Amino acid sequence: MAMVSKVATVALCSTWLYAFALKIGSYNTDTRITRNNFTLQSIGLVFGCTFIPTKKSGASAQTFDSVFDDPFPRSYPYKSPDFERLNEQDDSEFYSKPRFTEHVDDQAVELLKSYYSEIVEGLIDPYSCELPVVLDIGASWNSHLPELYYNKIKETPAKKQEGQNNDFFSKKHKVGCSHKPGKAIGIGLNSAELAFNYQLTDYLVQDLNNSPYVPYPAASIDLVVCAFTIDYLTRPRELLSECYRILRPGGKVAVVFSDRLFVTKAVRMWTGMGIKGKRVTALERARMIGTHLHFAAPPGKG
Repeated sequence: MAMVSKVATVALCSTWLYAFALKIGSYNTDTRITRNNFTLQSIGLVFGCTFIPTKKSGASAQTFDSVFDDPFPRSYPYKSPDFERLNEQDDSEFYSKPRFTEHVDDQAVELLKSYYSEIVEGLIDPYSCELPVVLDIGASWNSHLPELYYNKIKETPAKKQEGQNNDFFSKKHKVGCSHKPGKAIGIGLNSAELAFNYQLTDYLVQDLNNSPYVPYPAASIDLVVCAFTIDYLTRPRELLSECYRILRPGGKVAVVFSDRLFVTKAVRMWTGMGIKGKRVTALERARMIGTHLHFAAPPGKG
């Protein structure tokens, strides 16, 4: 039976820099636009997208859906120039200094945490209550996972005990289900940031642009998260192909992006660099991610 990987893409947008205003904890859920079961035609992938539009943005569920109305091209459309960057300095050197800061605003961080919690909850084994094994691509000092993901030998902000239930999860998993700490693996560029990340039970320092290969067995991971990283990847198709390989049947990939970035290290196709008058929109970026995922899939699964 062919494995079908479910893929979730969310646009997290700064409230004062971007066309979409995310007001976590204060928005009216009746006006929240969600597409948690958006199926790409003839692809076998599922995109979950959450946008909270402002009047200024003019965005709607329909406009987002239209990004995927057209079929994907017959061959991968992106070439080497699309992945050029203003600063081609080796990434391991550029990111050698630890940055213990969030790269998006507080509201976006809270939405990210909530979103990850929803994904994790959906992947919990209903019989064993085991949490999904997570791989964090582009990991840093905080993975924004539910608090039940933590390394017991590290100091943690909240002293969670084995078997303690998590407020992030809904009642259906709080009743009669005691969760042990989840396993989370991180791959990133800065060893100090990764060592500080209390949620990681294991980590690897690796430049994924030089080597976009993941050293883990096939069908060993339940959830791959990639937050605020896709815009810096020069070989995303190869890396996402690895994600397909390591995912278990029914596993998910969550690709999260925002408007904030290191412009000099982002790839040309993401920024529109060098194209006069070009301003790449969030919807165009969502289409890029979908295209990478489509062509990263093994034959017959994309």
